[in-house]
Amino acid sequence: SFLVLEGLPDLFRTVTLTFVQENGSRETRTVPTGGALDPSEIPALSGQGRWDGLEETDLSQVTFDATFQAIYDQPDPVLTGSALREDGSPVVLVQGASPALDSVTLIGSQQAPEVKARQTWLESWALEQTADAQGLTIRYLPPEGRDTARLQVWVLTGSGWRAAQTAVDGSRLVFALNEGETTFAVVQAPLLWPLYAGGAGILVLAAGAAILLARRRKRKTTV
Repeated sequence: SFLVLEGLPDLFRTVTLTFVQENGSRETRTVPTGGALDPSEIPALSGQGRWDGLEETDLSQVTFDATFQAIYDQPDPVLTGSALREDGSPVVLVQGASPALDSVTLIGSQQAPEVKARQTWLESWALEQTADAQGLTIRYLPPEGRDTARLQVWVLTGSGWRAAQTAVDGSRLVFALNEGETTFAVVQAPLLWPLYAGGAGILVLAAGAAILLARRRKRKTTV
């Protein structure tokens, strides 16, 4: 390798990585050309900060000087819906709405999807002032005592109702509203354990009947 040639200037023997903060301050890290930079040597950033271009750089074999600029991603503000539960907690938290809004108006709605047998429609809500949003993340708080694992969210679209994919975050259900979607309904699914219990009961009865039948046959063969 040309790196072992005698008299080679130090300029070619090392590589300098420069990290520039938002305020213009700089930190540098120097490694041998072709060497590796230990991740622990990367300057730390606070909050939502990241080094632009660092993820695309192979730090296990650095061969060129490089400069990385600190970037701080601004998270979408989380707005509080106007409707509240009895304890004062907002029914929804909305992320992705216009930064110009301080809150989002939430009104009750009577629109609901067709529910299946044993399902129960709990409530429907409509958001105002958000129709122009590209997409919203909704954090919905069910009424007290409701099991989030049994709740299903349906979203009203231009062509009907669609089932929303949900995730549980603490006591809230998280789901997405696409552009133009403002109304959602919450449906409670039935408990599964009665079905399991019923199935188990049938199995017990069947097993008991089989035992009695076997005993009767045994008695007949011994007479």
